[in-house]
Amino acid sequence: MCIHIYRSFLSITRHSRLWTVICIALGICFIVIITFARMIYMKDQVAISHYIENSKPVCSIPDIHNGFIPQGLSYYPENDCFLITGYFARRSHSPIYICDRKSNNYKKILMNTSEGEDYSGHAGGISIYNGIAYVSGSTEGTMYGFILSSLFSAEDGMELAADVRLNLKSSTDRMRVSFSAVDDLYLYAGEFHSEPFFCTHKSHVARTHNTTQKAYLLGFVISGKNELIPSVVYSIPDRIQGACFDKGFLYLSQSKDLFSSRILTYNTDNLHTEETRLVFGTKVPMYHLDEKNAEKITQIPPMSEEILVIDDMMNILYESASNIYRFGKKANMDYIWETPVDYFR
Repeated sequence: MCIHIYRSFLSITRHSRLWTVICIALGICFIVIITFARMIYMKDQVAISHYIENSKPVCSIPDIHNGFIPQGLSYYPENDCFLITGYFARRSHSPIYICDRKSNNYKKILMNTSEGEDYSGHAGGISIYNGIAYVSGSTEGTMYGFILSSLFSAEDGMELAADVRLNLKSSTDRMRVSFSAVDDLYLYAGEFHSEPFFCTHKSHVARTHNTTQKAYLLGFVISGKNELIPSVVYSIPDRIQGACFDKGFLYLSQSKDLFSSRILTYNTDNLHTEETRLVFGTKVPMYHLDEKNAEKITQIPPMSEEILVIDDMMNILYESASNIYRFGKKANMDYIWETPVDYFR
């Protein structure tokens, strides 16, 4: 009996010691992780503080405190106004806001599809190309086009059906169009890739400077039949939320983590065709954009979305002040921020 009790005591003691060792090991791991995360956070905050010192808020984001989650940003110089797209957390009617850049006055247009149905989708990027504002349709593989004259003549709160529907999908390929851009020649559709939840088509995999990337930035023209004709494609990194072209430079907005976002800057004169790709039946040159060939990578506040350059000033849209995230509210991220574009070069 005594021997049995003694053996039970030894067994309990051994198990107790094992659990003590496990708890200590887990505690040490937790401390290391917290310390490492804090180091990253502090480093990011120094860079972000420098960005804030060189930037200013220029235009408040409509309805961001009423459930709106901003995604897309464009500019129409003739009326000196921003066009902002996004969606509502409750998935109600997705809007296009037309915001006067000086007065902050705005009107809200409710988007319908080209078939006249309410559009309550993600409504990602927005870009103006040949007199039409094209809105990214995300997982639908679609861009909806709204003639500018119709947008500007519409009354506040009015529903407006898309005049054009561009399909970026086929039996062998498909783009999840999360953002858009324009340059002097092309309209661009861009993808957001982040596994496991946001995956692009398997054919979009590219090997770039010892890195595998899975997202496209596709440049194309539009035929008289509203069909896209691919012209050039860029392989881009994960978690890209926006792009813009300005005076020989290409900028990417990357939502890196909860601590910060980044602007990746590329000199287009230094980019070279790496390969050709067959995209929607057309063979086009492919360029690789990654961290290795970026001219500069600049830390900015977290949750950046679309970007654009106006008169040598980089304008950046953030979603961190929306109600589902909230933490950007106290940092004035309920505004579009502008910074001298040279800051990113």
